[in-house]
Amino acid sequence: MHEDLNIGEFTFHSHRGSSLVDYLLLEPKDIILISNFKILQPNELSDHSGILLSLASRHAADQEGNKSEAANDFKIKWDDSKIDPFKNVL
Repeated sequence: MHEDLNIGEFTFHSHRGSSLVDYLLLEPKDIILISNFKILQPNELSDHSGILLSLASRHAADQEGNKSEAANDFKIKWDDSKIDPFKNVL
């Protein structure tokens, strides 16, 4: 279900080392809504790795806590062609 299950990837990287410092906080009752969780590979734009999270909507979960087959997953993806314009405004 979760791509990072039992992996424990680092989320912060620097010349002094790496550590796990970024977290996802949610209410215990909402954990059933997580359909995927993954730490993304480090990139040159940040010293923090991205976190990919897919959630089912609250109305897509039934009363027994099972995710509905109709739940939609959404993903925000970085457009590599926009790296230079992004760097130029920093």
